[in-house]
Amino acid sequence: MSKAEYSVGMLVEVERRPEWGPGKVVAVSQGRLHVYFRNSLEKKAKTLLTEVCKPNIAEVQTDEVLDTLPPATHDGVNWVLPKNYEKLMARAAAK
Repeated sequence: MSKAEYSVGMLVEVERRPEWGPGKVVAVSQGRLHVYFRNSLEKKAKTLLTEVCKPNIAEVQTDEVLDTLPPATHDGVNWVLPKNYEKLMARAAAK
């Protein structure tokens, strides 16, 4: 897939890692996707090299957990969620 096919906010899935579940693209840059995966959610977004790992665009473009993620910010090195993201995620999961 070409870089143009991916965009911020899009949900993707990695066939080789089904345990991660769907992921939300938070940034696209020179052959890289920065993605938060629902079942493997960490403070820092995973970086996927699209030449090595070509995620599929998810058929369903909405997810109860990923849709409630706060905006990620770039800390100069990585895309990260706010410091209080765990509390925000727990609150969203309780709804």
